[in-house]
Amino acid sequence: MSSNGRIARLLSNINSCLLVILKLGNGVCTLMPNPLTMDRPLQKQYVHKQLLRRILQIGMLVLAGILIMVFIPHLFSTSFRYSDLSFAKVLTGDLETTVSASGIVVPAYEENIISPIDSKLERMFRNTGDAVNIGDTILQLDISVEQAGLQRLYDEKELKLTRLERFKIETEETALQYVTTRKIKELEMIGLKADYENEFNIHKIGGSPAEAVEKARTAYEIAKLQLEQINEQNRQKSRMEQAQLNEMELEIKLSDAAIADKVNTIQRACITAENKGVITWLETRIGGNVGKNQQLVRISDLSRFKVESSIGDANSINIRPGIRVIVKSGEHKAFGKVEKVIPSVENAGIRFTVLPDSGEVNSLRLNQKVEVYLVTSFKQNCLLLKNGPFYHEPGEFSLFVLRDNKALKTVVTLGDCNYESVEVIDGLKPGDEVIINDMKQFEKLDKIIINR
Repeated sequence: MSSNGRIARLLSNINSCLLVILKLGNGVCTLMPNPLTMDRPLQKQYVHKQLLRRILQIGMLVLAGILIMVFIPHLFSTSFRYSDLSFAKVLTGDLETTVSASGIVVPAYEENIISPIDSKLERMFRNTGDAVNIGDTILQLDISVEQAGLQRLYDEKELKLTRLERFKIETEETALQYVTTRKIKELEMIGLKADYENEFNIHKIGGSPAEAVEKARTAYEIAKLQLEQINEQNRQKSRMEQAQLNEMELEIKLSDAAIADKVNTIQRACITAENKGVITWLETRIGGNVGKNQQLVRISDLSRFKVESSIGDANSINIRPGIRVIVKSGEHKAFGKVEKVIPSVENAGIRFTVLPDSGEVNSLRLNQKVEVYLVTSFKQNCLLLKNGPFYHEPGEFSLFVLRDNKALKTVVTLGDCNYESVEVIDGLKPGDEVIINDMKQFEKLDKIIINR
């Protein structure tokens, strides 16, 4: 009840009492005889009436003073019904200090399937919300352009194979020519050598001049050098032919790889599920254009969840993988650990993911917003008070402690907290019953009346 309402009610009660007294006084006066209609022997009655009237007036003033003394103090005090306030008792227990953050529930695993080609959506086999198993067909893209490209690759490979075969034939013909040329040159060299030796022998018996011997020797040496040249040219040409052969074979291998990649691309144009889950998003525009790497399907594993959360940078020092976490949604709680910390900073905050313990996901729902509490320390045997709107941060607070039918203002020192309890450092003792509402507007009062 507001202070103005209580004051109005008390004033109304006082006025009612005064009216009753006035009515009683007037009633007594009307019972007294009128001195104007009486003979003089009745003078004593008139005096008695006047005395009674004075007594009544004095009594009325005394009663009014009593009423004022009783009700006026209530005009300057505040009262509440016990049921209108929230009370909590100071208890002894252990405290897990936490840092609060916000989060949203997402699937523990999601598969995003993208388009492998620029194409058109040709057919749908599944709809959003359908459950799929590994290998189930979901969408089919138009592959006519890709099939034409595949045929072109086959033709190019066939052309390269034909060129390779022709080159091998040319190489074999060149090798045969080399063998024949070498044998001819070897025979020429044998003949020139014999001519040189004959001229030399004839010269020794004086039958041939020295010029003839020198001419025969020169012809033999020239033939010998020509044979070496033929052999060296053949070696060089063989190396070049081998290099050309390797290049052609490599081009054919690249064609095979391109063909295999194109075949794989065509196969992937039939969009299938790579994991078991539920389709949570699907491209549904039949006949619409889709670009390469455009998202077509999202498959989520809804049997497991994780929480994507963020926290202010000021508290980021408390975050590391493995920290115990409490995920709270309404009255439901789930426990887990920090899975990983995402190093990127967004809106002056740090992002991280929480993986709930196995069996702790029954209270979680997809896309549900939750409160996340990171456990940073553990204290034993503390005085604890239920957390409420009165608490903001460690320090001194003016709280109202229940004493009989009054709540007395008490200065209390509070410490760390979690989502349930606040540590009491000084000012309270076990069993004290405290108002945990936000009573800031009454902080100038020393006490509050509690009506049970």
